[in-house]
Amino acid sequence: MIRMITYALLVLFLALGCASAQSPIRELMATEANISKLDWIFLNAKIESLNIHPSMELGRFYYDPSTDRIVATVRVTPSWLESASLDTAKRDLQSAAIMYQVNAFIQDQTLDDAWLPDEEFEHFYVEFRTFDSKAKFRTFAVFENGELILK
Repeated sequence: MIRMITYALLVLFLALGCASAQSPIRELMATEANISKLDWIFLNAKIESLNIHPSMELGRFYYDPSTDRIVATVRVTPSWLESASLDTAKRDLQSAAIMYQVNAFIQDQTLDDAWLPDEEFEHFYVEFRTFDSKAKFRTFAVFENGELILK
């Protein structure tokens, strides 16, 4: 009887072990993704940036080698853009741009230590985009060299 229980437990243990070894989650956990350190920084910065403003959504960060800048593209809801006063829009867009910049630069000591805070503005650019009733996107503002520029 003890031998039968031991055998049953062994079979159960092996069955559970084999089932979990074939789990897609375990497979993904064991598979390494080959991404650059900068892409990893961008991913973490995007996570940090999820709740900056309820009417703004960070599309992505990317590196533009021709300007040596990190670029953020941000989608802004047309309803907020139409309802916000000019002063509110400028303030919120400027604040959001600075937060996106901070979130990108603090992810790694190499970026954080590379330049003085004022110099970081030269290496960061934000493009604010919205869309019209035909779902056509347009850039309506940029954040460049530490300044918000409305188009």
